Amino acid sequence: MVETFNLFANDGGGWDRANDRDGYRHKATVIGERLGAAKLGATLYELDPGEATWPYHYEQGCEEWLLTVSGRPTLRTPDGERELAPANSSRSRRGPRARITSSTPLTSLRGC
Repeated sequence: MVETFNLFANDGGGWDRANDRDGYRHKATVIGERLGAAKLGATLYELDPGEATWPYHYEQGCEEWLLTVSGRPTLRTPDGERELAPANSSRSRRGPRARITSSTPLTSLRGC
């Protein structure tokens, strides 16, 4: 059986959580959990302009990837900053990751 859900549906789809902390306002939904997956790790995030998901992300257990769905995020890593465009993707190794901000509305998918 193939599981599906529509994040934007009015039938209980919607976002799993929202963060209202100043400077870090975002909405998120964990895709794997929504699909009933045990080993799939991916989260869809939506940020308003000027917001970030966290101050600086650090991951010990896995490599992480990011796919820009819409918007133009700024990706800050230990190597500096760069702007990504829709459909751009990036990969981070274990350890210090990144800080992601955007001057435009942003939707991104991240997983490991």
